[in-house]
Amino acid sequence: MKASGGQRAARAATVPAAREQWASRRPRSSSSAEAARGAVAVWTMTRVHSALGALLALAASLAACASALEARPCRCVRYTTDCSSRQLTRVREGTVCSHATKLDLSNNDFREIPPGLGVNLTEIDLSRNRINVSTPALRAMSRLRVLNLKVNSLTSLDFLPDTCVLRSLDVSVNDIAGVGSALWRCSQLETLDLSFNKITSLNESGFAVLTRLRRLDLSGNKLSNLPNGAFLGLSQLSWLSLRACGLSALPDGAFRGLSALRQLHLQQNPQLATPLAPAVLAPLTQLQGLELDRPEGDASARSQRAIGEQTEDVVDCA
Repeated sequence: MKASGGQRAARAATVPAAREQWASRRPRSSSSAEAARGAVAVWTMTRVHSALGALLALAASLAACASALEARPCRCVRYTTDCSSRQLTRVREGTVCSHATKLDLSNNDFREIPPGLGVNLTEIDLSRNRINVSTPALRAMSRLRVLNLKVNSLTSLDFLPDTCVLRSLDVSVNDIAGVGSALWRCSQLETLDLSFNKITSLNESGFAVLTRLRRLDLSGNKLSNLPNGAFLGLSQLSWLSLRACGLSALPDGAFRGLSALRQLHLQQNPQLATPLAPAVLAPLTQLQGLELDRPEGDASARSQRAIGEQTEDVVDCA
């Protein structure tokens, strides 16, 4: 059926009205989107501020913990003052108990050997710090016999005082590049640990003044080769480790002068030819244990006779 004239007129009037209604809706839709974006922005900023607040609170808490650790009094147990694991960077006056002879400052944040530790101390543990500066702090400590500086950042032994009376020195796991003459100041040493440093060579008779030395650990250095007479003067040495030193050869006179040596550790030197030449072991007349890596293709331990009238040495293959 054809629409009447009245119907056509009604439809024509309806179209503009619909257009006006649609147009009126569009701004409202845009306003809603802007409102949504604003809400998201507010929510995001709220979350950011909340996260920042939490981080600031955490930082304040950590700072408070650090202050509490540093302020926490050291423990005095009999003749030991224990100040370990307190994030200390200095030692305050009165920290060390007046009657203490042993001081534990391990696992802190010292960058140098702290001064004013007291003259009565005989043993100090400064291991696991960040010490890399030589200071004269030890000069006044005339009774100090044991010093542990393991796991620090030392590059030399210049911190040793001219009046050194140490019996035991541990400077393992540092960045020391050479032995040098500073070690000669400690002629009374009986135990010396230089393992896992950056020592690449030894001088002939470099340890000669350490006539009381009984134990020497050079493990983990990159020595490659030993000079003849490297250990001359160490007539009391009974234990020596050259483990994991990258040794490829041992001259006949490498162990000359080690007449009291009982234990020799040479394992983890894969380039070192075995069995060792008899002339290499000839000076070791008191040797009781020689540890070497098991030669490839040899599944059993061997006996190896050192040239000497008194000793037959058993090689314990690792």
